[in-house]
Amino acid sequence: KVSLDSATLINKVLEVCEVSKLFNIPFSKIHISVHPQSLVHSMVHTKTGGTKMHITQNDMRLFISYALHYPNQPEPAWPILRAKRSEMNFLQADEETFRSIKWLKQHGGNPNFPIVLNALNDIATSRFLNGDMKFLEIYDFIEAGFEKWLYEMPPKTLEEMIEFHEKITNEHSNTASRGKVLASQAK
Repeated sequence: KVSLDSATLINKVLEVCEVSKLFNIPFSKIHISVHPQSLVHSMVHTKTGGTKMHITQNDMRLFISYALHYPNQPEPAWPILRAKRSEMNFLQADEETFRSIKWLKQHGGNPNFPIVLNALNDIATSRFLNGDMKFLEIYDFIEAGFEKWLYEMPPKTLEEMIEFHEKITNEHSNTASRGKVLASQAK
């Protein structure tokens, strides 16, 4: 699932929503780049013109270890990474290839967007991994679900958010495969 979310950039779109909310940074100041080497996990450009990068091995065990041992740092399990700038590429992520970036621009200000995107993506990726959906149909399925769910009354509490996520998941678990939302659900 992690690889699939990386391929659609949905993981990055959800991370932009997180960063925006946690640090009160407008979406317009957060940019998604494609980095084929998967060594740079974040960059911050400062007002003084400097850039700080978080560069590490591409292994989720490291990040899980940070979470499990917080506030202490885990013992290093990997050698220090020595990356040269000339060995790193950063490409502009285009909206035609990655529709998830277009969705962020269109719907990012909608308070329901991260919940709806996460729920629909969970369903679509599960169907893809089970062989019930083609890769590009993931985008079609999610877009069809936006029409129904983005304009519901936004949840106000954590419990309401969980209930909203479950409502979306339960309703769409019975929709037809191949990324189509039943007509009765699209109303």
